Amino acid sequence: MSFAELRERRRPAVPLAPMLDIMFLLLIFFVATGSMRESERIVEVQLPRAQMSDPPPVRGTKLDINVLADGTIKIYNKEHDARSLRAELERLTAEDDALLRIGQVVLRGDGRAPYQSIVTVRDVVNMVGIERLVEVTVKPASAVLEP
Repeated sequence: MSFAELRERRRPAVPLAPMLDIMFLLLIFFVATGSMRESERIVEVQLPRAQMSDPPPVRGTKLDINVLADGTIKIYNKEHDARSLRAELERLTAEDDALLRIGQVVLRGDGRAPYQSIVTVRDVVNMVGIERLVEVTVKPASAVLEP
C-alpha cells in the first residue's frame, strides 16, 4: 500500500451538526442575558447630576442595582430590603464567582432617593465582598451645579 492511497482514504471531515448546536446555544445565551441587562435600564430612575459622570468601562460581569425615589431597592425588577439584598447578592456571587473577582455592581440611585437606601446598598455590597461598585450619574446641562 502506498502513501498516496492512505492519504486519499483519510480525508479529515469537520462535523457541522455539533458546531451548529453550540452556535445556537451561544446565541440563545447572549440574547437572554442581553435582554435582562436592558430591562434594568428601563426602570424609571432620575439619576443625580455630577460633573464627572463618566463611569469606568465595564470589564467582566456586570450587575445593575436600582434604588427608586421611594427608597425601594430592585435587582432584575424584584424588590429587596437589606436582608434579601444580601441573600440575593450572595446567591449571585455563588453562581458566578467572576462577579467577585472581575465584575462590578452598577448602582443606579434616583437623585430623590433617601440617602440611607444608597448607604445600605453600598454596605451590603461591601459585606458580600464585591470590590467594584460604580455609581451612575448624569452630567448637568450647565457647567455649574445648581443646589
